[in-house]
Amino acid sequence: MLTENIYEDHFPGEGVKRAATNALSVETRRGRVIGYTLTPNHKEGELHPAMVMLHGFPGICNNHDLAMLFCNAGFTVVVPNAPGAWGSDGFYSFDGIIDAACDVTEYVHAPETAEKYHIDRENIFVFGHSMGGFTAVNAAARLPFVKGFIFAAPCNLGWECGHPETGFMEYLHTESEGFLRTNTDLAENARSLSGVTSFDAAAPSLCGRNFLLIECAEDTIIPKESLEVLRSGILEESRGSEAAGESRGSGNGRFGNGVHRYALLPTDHGFNSCKFTAAKTVIGYCREVMNNRA
Repeated sequence: MLTENIYEDHFPGEGVKRAATNALSVETRRGRVIGYTLTPNHKEGELHPAMVMLHGFPGICNNHDLAMLFCNAGFTVVVPNAPGAWGSDGFYSFDGIIDAACDVTEYVHAPETAEKYHIDRENIFVFGHSMGGFTAVNAAARLPFVKGFIFAAPCNLGWECGHPETGFMEYLHTESEGFLRTNTDLAENARSLSGVTSFDAAAPSLCGRNFLLIECAEDTIIPKESLEVLRSGILEESRGSEAAGESRGSGNGRFGNGVHRYALLPTDHGFNSCKFTAAKTVIGYCREVMNNRA
């Protein structure tokens, strides 16, 4: 159940339990992951869709503002910090963040967690921004129960390894200082995984899955070319469905059956000045997927 209005506070009436923030602590194969969980206003026995939010490369942005908007719209929102980042145990690595994201999402799907946080286990979504988008793309094959994925300005790490002119490998070193704990050379870690984590390599695992790709028109971090394999597949499918007179996004193209959508937002990599539009885009997509009977 998603509300239409994300802009106003919702004061619970009689028989409605107030929205709350709770600490999150999950034991993963990469160590204890901490973060927080937001639960929306709810009545006894009422279930809500869940949104697992995967942050980008550790720095200054963790999308807490979007998490609050999703909660206000009716999601139970789970916000984990990657291993080695922002207080979580373990060490940061690119294979490690995929493992941990899968473990946290499986924790969210577990019956006891769903009962605790009033989660509809049939409607769990994963939102990944930037490096979190890289994580979500590569976790999709291991999370068959997830209803839909949102890849928000995702980093195609494998593509970046093949294009040193972008300066991304340098960025890995400079941006991480003081924000994460690692025991490996991140640039070498990225290169060792590039063959299996590039979006070209991961694309087949998205067949039959529901996903939304959000691209930012003024993004100076994510090269437009790096998203071509996802963008073109969605747009080709959409054009093919329209030409055949089928319902939009019927899912007979490169990515098979599923609800596949593309959104280009007039903003920068961090969605600055475009938070409400970003939230509405994601919420509208989730509502479409939840209502889809195909």
